[in-house]
Amino acid sequence: MDNTFTNELISIADAVMFVADSQNVKLEENIIKLRNVARMQQQNQRNFSQLPLVLQYNKRDMSPIIPIDTLQRFLNPLGWNYVETNAYAGPTEPIVAALHMLETRLIAYLKQAIIPSLAPFARLLSEFD
Repeated sequence: MDNTFTNELISIADAVMFVADSQNVKLEENIIKLRNVARMQQQNQRNFSQLPLVLQYNKRDMSPIIPIDTLQRFLNPLGWNYVETNAYAGPTEPIVAALHMLETRLIAYLKQAIIPSLAPFARLLSEFD
């Protein structure tokens, strides 16, 4: 996928499922990619720390892998929800759980950050009823 398109998409995303590769050799790449998500959000005047995000620690069936506590320390300082996925556990169950977590975080974010800011418009529209 074209990096320009990816960066533009990330900059306007309301929620992100961040898939981190659990292989030992991928830790630095994961950190760089997550920092890029933060940078793209901030360039669009969005607060990265409030972004509904769920981490998917992928390839947990590979060897050697990064321990969960290390992934958490380097990729999850804000305490987002996370799931572990691997090819042997079946492709859908953990991913569906992660999507549900992301949906829950997104709805909470919208209720807290977006919907209250629409109140003036709702009052304005009610005048036309």
